Amino acid sequence: MRTLFISTLFLLLVDWCLAFDIGESTSSTMTTNQSTIPSTLIPRTNTTGIAVGMKTIRTSTASKAPERINTLVTAVATRRTTYVINLILKPIVCISGFVMNVIGCCVLLHKSLRHSSYRYLLGLLIADCGFLFCGILHMPTHITREYDVVYSSYFSSVLVIPVWQYLERAFSKVSCYIICILALERLLAISFPLKVKTLVLVRHSGKITAALFVVIFIMHIPRIFLIRFVWRLNRQFNLSMYVREQITYDGPLQSFMTIYINFVLKVIMTYIPPFLLLVLNICIWIQLSLIRNRRKCLFGTVSDEQWKVTLTLLIISTFFLTVYIPLIAVNILETEDPIRFARGGTERNFRELLSSISSFGWAINSGNDFIIYIVTNVKFRATFKKMFCCRKQPLHVTKSTATSSSGSHSRRYDASQTNMETFTVTMTGPHK
Repeated sequence: MRTLFISTLFLLLVDWCLAFDIGESTSSTMTTNQSTIPSTLIPRTNTTGIAVGMKTIRTSTASKAPERINTLVTAVATRRTTYVINLILKPIVCISGFVMNVIGCCVLLHKSLRHSSYRYLLGLLIADCGFLFCGILHMPTHITREYDVVYSSYFSSVLVIPVWQYLERAFSKVSCYIICILALERLLAISFPLKVKTLVLVRHSGKITAALFVVIFIMHIPRIFLIRFVWRLNRQFNLSMYVREQITYDGPLQSFMTIYINFVLKVIMTYIPPFLLLVLNICIWIQLSLIRNRRKCLFGTVSDEQWKVTLTLLIISTFFLTVYIPLIAVNILETEDPIRFARGGTERNFRELLSSISSFGWAINSGNDFIIYIVTNVKFRATFKKMFCCRKQPLHVTKSTATSSSGSHSRRYDASQTNMETFTVTMTGPHK
């Protein structure tokens, strides 16, 4: 029994030693494997292991996090600014400017304003009315964007291509070229005052304005086929909605679209109008200075008649050149660095902010025409007062005024009686 007990104890001791050796080798193997396996895949059971594991995960995540890109404008600042512009300021300017421009069109249709310059101003008011009306049609899109992005995308798919992409751009370019033609007409009228009535720009001002509308609207037809809206997932909002995308064509049609974008839209419609208007206004300013100096040498006096006539044009041109700066800046930045300043680039917030400011500037430029005409043009102001501000006779009169008025009334009555008797005698004379 003693021998059996000792042998059993010996076997248990050997088994325990073997088990200890196996466990130690297993733990060393696991430690070596942990150095090769990523720490995020190792399950931890004890609290210390959890703390260590969390620390390891955080450090590995921090090392793999993308670097923050410093942008010119933050998304929060862009959102706040566009909210104020699109939902508060721009609706006020568009609605009030549209009403005032309609009144201005009624005034310019008066028979006393038949001069060629007023015909061009009428065409400018019509183009600006169209631009402001397009801005009014955009209001549902801006309002629903703050509450329902999917419904706003539906409005965009319906309104953006025909209204913003075609009509609004066409009306804005018509107003640009009408101002240029008006500046050219003023320059010719100042330079050749005796031949001004024989000039084509003066004799056919209405036809030239109508032809300008037709030509520019035809030139903007390919803009309709540059973009389209498709229903797909928007990763920014993680929702399915209508998303805008550029249309690509094959073969010569794509070459035509490239030439159209680079030559017609950028050169003819963007860069030429402000340059031409700047040159014409400089020439007008120089010519008026020469005329003033010449009159001062010959007559000793200076007439401000030509200055008053061209004052309206100079103020309109100043506003036009001011609001054209952001549009040119967006085109230059997108051409020079498309990766940053494209519609989906890293500086898309800055581009959106600049586009909103440019659109608001165009709305102000289109809505202030009536105010400029009223302030600077005496004939327009007099016609407006005659049509809409008819003054009635005062109700309260003094005693002397009443006496004189009653005396004049009795005299008028006597005269009418005399005329009636004469008329009766004349009619009854041949029957006697």
